[in-house]
Amino acid sequence: MKSIIFKLTAVLYVIVFSMTLFAADKGKDIIVVLDTSQSMIGKGGSNVMPIVKESLKAEIEKFNVGDTLTFMTFDTDVKSYDTVTLNDANDKDIVKKYVAQVEAGGWWTFTDNMIRAVVDKAAQIKSLNPDRLQIVLVFTDALDDPPPSEKGKRIKITDYAELQSDYVYIVNFNNSNMSALQNKIQTVSTGNVEVINAGDNPEAALDGIGNKIDDMETDYARKNRPFFLNPFFIAALLTAIVLAVLLYMMRAARYKVAGVIKYRNLDKVRVEWEETDLGRFLRKRVAVGKSPTFEHYLRDYDDAKPVVFEAVNFRGNIKVE
Repeated sequence: MKSIIFKLTAVLYVIVFSMTLFAADKGKDIIVVLDTSQSMIGKGGSNVMPIVKESLKAEIEKFNVGDTLTFMTFDTDVKSYDTVTLNDANDKDIVKKYVAQVEAGGWWTFTDNMIRAVVDKAAQIKSLNPDRLQIVLVFTDALDDPPPSEKGKRIKITDYAELQSDYVYIVNFNNSNMSALQNKIQTVSTGNVEVINAGDNPEAALDGIGNKIDDMETDYARKNRPFFLNPFFIAALLTAIVLAVLLYMMRAARYKVAGVIKYRNLDKVRVEWEETDLGRFLRKRVAVGKSPTFEHYLRDYDDAKPVVFEAVNFRGNIKVE
């Protein structure tokens, strides 16, 4: 019985360990898109660029080992920096230097061009990490304002592939109506697109993004966990194991060694035959030999190995072998 229980316990540990491996954080892929039109530095609005830069650098520090971060900027054109896997502080410093060196000098805000570039970049990253959470953060303070040369030949974004990101957040720095941009991104996005108004209190809004990312990770893990990590499945599995152990113990309780052994006692002057009732041990296995650890100790037994009697099921009947 002990061996069976030990085996069941070992199986349970293997299952729990496997679940731990599968449940481990797979990391996430973040795409940060920053508006670099001149309105971000106060041309026609407030100068929010210093706050955005500092908040972004602080947020980068909160990302986990194994996460990837792709930094992109847009105004008339889109610039995409190399994707960095954040394995240590040096990797985070690389991305923070990207952010620090950005200048807001663009005359226009060409959002169609930005959306197309983000769709392409997100698809490229998703093809490398199909099972990981992907988040897009767009920081802007203006509505769509393409250059005059592009207004007559607008990009039809629906002609391109879908945006495969799981969550898209548009951080709005002037509290203007972003529904047009939100709807445009939602049209091509498979994930949820949400606007965060940061015009009244940019610092608080940017600080809250970290909490939103944590919530996203929890939500994504819950929606995409394997079936064997479902609490109901785990509860059913543990219940089945407990029932199996109890059933075995109940069945094993029927198996008890019964019978009498006779042996000669050489300790006495006159050698006599003595007997021991094996049923008194109430055990499935009874060892008789020269060791106090055996159920029945015989000092004059010569062999180091004991004689073992075991109750077994023989054609539906309990026998001793």
